[in-house]
Amino acid sequence: MSHSQVQEVDTALAERALALDERVPIPSHLDRNVSVVFAADNNDRLEETPTGANTTHCTNSVLVQRTASTVSLPSAQHLERHSTKHRRSLRTASILPCPEHNAGKRRGPGTFVLCTSSLVNKDEGCRRDACQTDLAWFLARLPFSVSPSLGTDSSQKVPNWSGFNAALHLSKIPNVSRIGYLPVINASPTELSTVRKVLENASDVAKQLQQEDIVVVFDQAIYAKAQEILWKSQAENPHLFRNIVVRLGAFHTVGVMLAVLGKRFGDAGLHDLLVEAEVVATGSVDAVLGGKHYNRAMRAHKIAAESLQRMRWLEFESWLLAGEAVELPELDALQQCLRLIRSKPCEDVVDTYVNQLVRLPSFLALQELYGEFCQSTASIYPMSKFWGSYIDMVDLLLRFVRATKEGNWKLHLQCVKEMLPWMFAYDRVNYSRYLSVYWCEMEELASKHPHAYQQMERGEFAVQRSANGAW
Repeated sequence: MSHSQVQEVDTALAERALALDERVPIPSHLDRNVSVVFAADNNDRLEETPTGANTTHCTNSVLVQRTASTVSLPSAQHLERHSTKHRRSLRTASILPCPEHNAGKRRGPGTFVLCTSSLVNKDEGCRRDACQTDLAWFLARLPFSVSPSLGTDSSQKVPNWSGFNAALHLSKIPNVSRIGYLPVINASPTELSTVRKVLENASDVAKQLQQEDIVVVFDQAIYAKAQEILWKSQAENPHLFRNIVVRLGAFHTVGVMLAVLGKRFGDAGLHDLLVEAEVVATGSVDAVLGGKHYNRAMRAHKIAAESLQRMRWLEFESWLLAGEAVELPELDALQQCLRLIRSKPCEDVVDTYVNQLVRLPSFLALQELYGEFCQSTASIYPMSKFWGSYIDMVDLLLRFVRATKEGNWKLHLQCVKEMLPWMFAYDRVNYSRYLSVYWCEMEELASKHPHAYQQMERGEFAVQRSANGAW
């Protein structure tokens, strides 16, 4: 197809969209009987200009839809030709700026009504399951030269955390999400008027699709402005945006947690450790510890935490031998499960072996003893407590990533609650303020927005872009 033919097709599609009587045109490949999630973010070109001014700042919005495998794409529709000429351009009306938003006096979020169970560890079950899976991975990764009691083979066959969990979920890969792009708003989302326009578009999409509620996802900067608008509208006109539920995006939350890790442990020796071990190059380590390079930072913290965990495990085995004799029940069964996991670490049967392993009495007893050892050493040795907190924080970060990958809403909220004290402790002012509000609102979701809550429970807060289940 030539370039001119592509322009003709684009023009015909644009004419069709203009002919539809829709305030916000819904992409035709999305199923109108399936719920969507609305997401918006800034798109900055930052062209080279003499002064740095007059660069492009616009706001892009997308609709994300998780569909069943039985749902088929809409059939092709015939586009009527509006002219006998082969039109390759389209005259449109001039683009009007977003109406000004009168901010007025700012209002707060009001009072949250949370049951007592929300303030305690009501979702310890999902947290326990995630911790057991991570411990199973760690034991399977241990070289037998480090832990002879768990086997005799010295070769390493088990992949890293991401690869292991990808293999663990081969039989549970969600359907690939459909992404529909909405018209670009030619204004920066740093303006309240732009954010209000985005909220109006989201509300209009919900009405067109006949959704009771629509979940709108922002990063923290836009989330703060959206909440400012919503809190004021709730006080002055409660029916205006009552079908809107705003969420904080997970990616930036992970980035802030990575920065907290860097601030707490960077000058304590982690900076030098990563450089001297050649895990991170000298020129990149500051950005990694600042949470700027996501992939490098995640890799570095996984390696460092696993290394420290192995050192602590060696001390744990010495602690077991030095104390009273402890007989682990069904130790042979535990060793057999670990051998099976190591023999087929990347096949779809590994989830069966892991499920068997975490239910063994010997595994549960080992997990309990290891927890007792970590607590006892932390109470005696300050350095052990400090670096033990590093392992715990990386484990928390990985559980948060797991919750997103698995679409586990309860685990997601549990991790957010555990992250909050670290946001306050390390002066992450914006996230201390708005992540607290986010957690409280999501805890009330079941009672205030049941339709959105059901979406989250189905795992639709995560976007599945790959069909191979990559983690």
